[in-house]
Amino acid sequence: MKRIKFILFFLFIFSVKMYGAEDETLNICNANILYDKTNGKPEETWAYRKDITLNFYNTHKFDIIAMQEVSQTQLADFKQWKDYDYVGQGVYGDSSGMANLIFFKLSKIELVESGTFWFSPTPSQVSKGWDAAQFRNCTWACLKDKRTNRIFYYFVAHFDHIGKDARLHSALLMIDTIPKIAKGYPVIFSGDLNAVETDALIVALKERLIDPRTVTRTPPQGSYGTGHGFRINVAVRRIDWFFLNNGNGSNRFEVEEYEVIDKTYDGKCMSDHWPVRIKIKLTKVE
Repeated sequence: MKRIKFILFFLFIFSVKMYGAEDETLNICNANILYDKTNGKPEETWAYRKDITLNFYNTHKFDIIAMQEVSQTQLADFKQWKDYDYVGQGVYGDSSGMANLIFFKLSKIELVESGTFWFSPTPSQVSKGWDAAQFRNCTWACLKDKRTNRIFYYFVAHFDHIGKDARLHSALLMIDTIPKIAKGYPVIFSGDLNAVETDALIVALKERLIDPRTVTRTPPQGSYGTGHGFRINVAVRRIDWFFLNNGNGSNRFEVEEYEVIDKTYDGKCMSDHWPVRIKIKLTKVE
């Protein structure tokens, strides 16, 4: 009888520990959702994509969602999510222009502070830099996991699609700015960087940051490429990226899963990019 009680007690403790470990994970999605395009093909319009997109996010209930190219009409729909809050502003400042946004689940995440900087030689000002075709910015947030009280920073960006010089300088600005803002705390950086693995800017980022696809505990899921331009049956480039940094090393990101969600819904694509999902855990280094 004592042996049975001991086994049951052991199983109870084991299950509690397993639940706790699972409960500390963060399920995070990055997506260029394609702005509310009114002058393109029917499948590019928000009216065509809206229902499947909202249903996707309502079903998955990610802990954090980083989005690029959010138009104000789209944001009005996302604001209906009562269990999320968000930070970020348009590329022309405030609510003007497409925005890079960070949505976070209120039951798990607390916002400590946030900010925006622009990809230009004058990043504190609303500005366009180098050979960029458009104004581009980066949204960042200092976040606290309510379950563990651990703090981390999130950066989301969208690099220029035309200016090769602008993309490289944007990456160098990220490399220089992240440690200044994060102050030694762990960092997640994601976005549409309009660059592939062999480009100099991705090489530079990989020298200083961790590509979660290369360190995930389980095999990467889905396709390798992400930017399909609604041509899902041709070679797709990997241009949407996640990067991690462990800061001063007192905490460490453990990557449980990495997935490119290369799926259509009712034959429709949510965007001209596949969303990318990572499941991670921030652990204290003893």
